Amino acid sequence: MKSSASTAPLLQVPDSFEQEFPDASALATESFINIGVLAGAVQGLVEKLVAREGLPSAAAFNVLSVLAGDPAPLRPSVIADRMMVTRATTTGLLDTLEGGGFVLRTRAATDGRSREVSLTRKGREVVDRLVPAMHRFERHLMGSLTDRQLHQLLRMVAVLQARVASIDPDVRFGIRA
Repeated sequence: MKSSASTAPLLQVPDSFEQEFPDASALATESFINIGVLAGAVQGLVEKLVAREGLPSAAAFNVLSVLAGDPAPLRPSVIADRMMVTRATTTGLLDTLEGGGFVLRTRAATDGRSREVSLTRKGREVVDRLVPAMHRFERHLMGSLTDRQLHQLLRMVAVLQARVASIDPDVRFGIRA
């Protein structure tokens, strides 16, 4: 169960784990726990990065990124669909972003009952700084692996994603706020 000191995961299960839990796999549990620990740490670093720009969350940054990726203002429902979150989640994010001066909601030109969302100058400036910073962070983090290892990792992630989908076909992959 124990790995070498230089590549040992942060959390390890005891050697007696499978005796205590006969239906378990020590290797599966140790892998599962350490993936969760890693995901949490990466999420925490991303949240710090976006907080430095005055954003409340990574989900808020994703709203700005979606808006920056389209030349025209977008309806909230389009933003929700692209982020794979509920419309209610999007509404809350937009309320916060509008209050912070990052986005502007206006009546749609074609339908006065609906709203369209666009970036403000402040929102555009944040996206223009944060997108490159995020890509530098990704490259720095993932640069600890070789290209071969990254390809292997992507294949393993795809296998796990397929297994999750087979366990629950209604699972939603994507950003959740």
